[in-house]
Amino acid sequence: MVAISEDLIMEVIESFDRNEKAFFAIQETISNSQPAIAAMLTDESMELLNDDEYELLWFVIIVVYQCITQQFGDVLPISTGSLERIEEDNWELLGENVNVPFRARLDTFYARTNQEDLLSFIEDSFESDDEMHIAPASREVLFITAKSCMDAFLDGVVA
Repeated sequence: MVAISEDLIMEVIESFDRNEKAFFAIQETISNSQPAIAAMLTDESMELLNDDEYELLWFVIIVVYQCITQQFGDVLPISTGSLERIEEDNWELLGENVNVPFRARLDTFYARTNQEDLLSFIEDSFESDDEMHIAPASREVLFITAKSCMDAFLDGVVA
C-alpha cells in the first residue's frame, strides 16, 4: 500500500481551512457510513476527554479519513468486532512498555506501519501546546482511538 504523504495531509487540512462545510460533511459521512466508529466515538470511555480534546479527536479522525479516501478511494464500513480487535491490539502494543516515556512507546507502532506520515500526524496532534494542555491519560486514549480508526479505514479500503 502506498504511503500517504505529509503533503497530502497538509493539503487536506488547508482544504478544511478554506471550506469548513466540507469538514462537517465528512464528519457526517463518517457518522453515517461507519457506525462502529461512530459508536466508539460516543462510548463512555470518551467521557475522560474534555470538550476540546474530543473536538481535536474528531478533527484528527476526519483528516485521516479524508487522506485515506483521497489516496485510495472508498472505505468499506468496519464491523464492531473488527474495530474492537484493532483497538485491543493497539492498547496491547502501547501497554507493553509502561515504564517507558510515551513517545518511545510509540516506536512499536512506527515499526508496524508504512503510513509513517499519517501516524506522525496523529501523534503530533495530541501534543500539549500553548493553546491546549492534554493530560497524559487523555493522550493515550486520543492516540489509540485515532490510530484504531486509521487502521480500520485502511483495512476497509476497496481494492
